[in-house]
Amino acid sequence: MPSQAKGKTVLVVEHEPQLLGMAVTILKRAGFAVLWAMSAEAALRVAADCAGPIHLLLASYTLPDLSGPELAASFERRRPGTPIMLMSGYPEVRALAAGYGWYYTPKPFVLCVFLDLVKAAAAGGNGAKAA
Repeated sequence: MPSQAKGKTVLVVEHEPQLLGMAVTILKRAGFAVLWAMSAEAALRVAADCAGPIHLLLASYTLPDLSGPELAASFERRRPGTPIMLMSGYPEVRALAAGYGWYYTPKPFVLCVFLDLVKAAAAGGNGAKAA
């Protein structure tokens, strides 16, 4: 069975080095191409420099320069149609994400749940939609 991750690029934006490293490692091992940044400003630069498609923006709700929702809104203007997934330890972020039609994944990560959510979001499926 081919991997749902093969050929998919995820941009991970997380300001905590350990969480960033964990997310990048998990996604790469699953077969995703991974771009990463530790701030919203850096993420927008990475996206601007990326000539190919980005299949998912996976952003922390809290970032040092902009909030995850502010980054997501800016990213959507630059790359319309790209799925957005917010990650947070705050359960109320699920409702905020749902209000914008974005995906949500909780922190800390549970490996199999995290991967299933990211794969569904990167594929544009409904399985990861915040509800």
